[in-house]
Amino acid sequence: MAIFSMMKLRSISFLVLCLLLLCCRGDKKQDADKKSTFKPTDEWQTVEEGDILPSGLHYRMNLQTGKKEAKLIDLNGNEEDTGTSLTYDKNKQETLVDDKVAESIKKIDDETRQAPDARTIDPSDEDKLKQLIKGEKNKEEFRNYEELKSIFEEMNMTVETDIEIMNKLFQSFDLPSGETENVNVEDDVISYLKDFEYLVSQIDNARHFVHQNGITKIILPCLNSSSFEIRTEALKLLGSAVQNNVPVQIKSLEQNILQPILHLFDQHVISKEHIKAGNELDHVYRLKSAAIYAISCLIRNFPTAQNDFIKNGGLNILLNEKIFLNNCENGYKLQLKIASLINTLLQERYDAQISLNIHLSKLQELNSSVSPDHQSAYELNLTRSQYLTARSKLDQYNERDLHQSLANLHWCNIAKQLFIKNNYKANMETVSE
Repeated sequence: MAIFSMMKLRSISFLVLCLLLLCCRGDKKQDADKKSTFKPTDEWQTVEEGDILPSGLHYRMNLQTGKKEAKLIDLNGNEEDTGTSLTYDKNKQETLVDDKVAESIKKIDDETRQAPDARTIDPSDEDKLKQLIKGEKNKEEFRNYEELKSIFEEMNMTVETDIEIMNKLFQSFDLPSGETENVNVEDDVISYLKDFEYLVSQIDNARHFVHQNGITKIILPCLNSSSFEIRTEALKLLGSAVQNNVPVQIKSLEQNILQPILHLFDQHVISKEHIKAGNELDHVYRLKSAAIYAISCLIRNFPTAQNDFIKNGGLNILLNEKIFLNNCENGYKLQLKIASLINTLLQERYDAQISLNIHLSKLQELNSSVSPDHQSAYELNLTRSQYLTARSKLDQYNERDLHQSLANLHWCNIAKQLFIKNNYKANMETVSE
């Protein structure tokens, strides 16, 4: 009886399973029936999701509804598309490329006409240049420098590297030995300095600049100029060249560039009478600001330069009371730049001490638990090397006692007054708002 009941239950289970399978097939069939074939006409129609699309249709995306639309392709070419769609017209794109190329060549031609040795681009060269650009675009590949250079040489055009440009600037640069009162001469010199400044922002270009004696040939003569603008641009050039560039920093320090900068900063004292002049002293503030920039770029992360800076009275010059008693807007900005530089110098010494402590702690830990395997020996030697480097750097910083030098100049009182002044200005700005 039990066996019969069990067989009966199995039969019922089998029947239920069959019914479920039939239901699933029925649902799938219904879903398949729901998918209809899209019936195109000459008018745009919305394509529903799941529609079966025949071939030979024109598609577009309606940007107003966000849905895809389709219709039969008009073989007679009489379509009037008034909808908002995204299309690609190859002939139109080529026309746009031709227009842009022609416009660029026209600009080059206009600029060339203004040069002293002006040479216009004749029609034959213009056609060659167009074909060159379009040919490169169609091939979707770049030619190497030498190949492009030879092509431009055949067209009587030149392609120059940064180094070649710098060498030409060196050859043509000329600073008159006398006064630079002539406005045209001053503008020419400033233009050269700005070109150099742009180029030396690249690390390799800056190194080439100092290898070509740019410090002694360009910067130092300009720092001795009678023109405020020339001296200011020369300081900016120096700052761009030495910034985050250790070899250039070392070379500049070897050529004693720091003393002329400090002398230049200290040369123009801003008295109370000058403060009353207001905007008439903008050029003095620009010069001092550029000097702070050059000094900061030269001595940051460079302990030897910082020691030289302190030794030559740099702190005494920057923390002159006449500078920090100045309450005009330009004077306040200058004070903030000086405070930022001093804070950076203090932070570097603090970081050097922390780095030494970390490596010392790690070295002591490895010494107490070193094992004979090669990996542990390698890690121990690496940590010892890092510790010695950190100690050497801290020793360099400590050659000159920055903290004591600042204390002698009453830096804490100066910083306190600057902090109060900063809060006062912030409160006044809040009230005015």
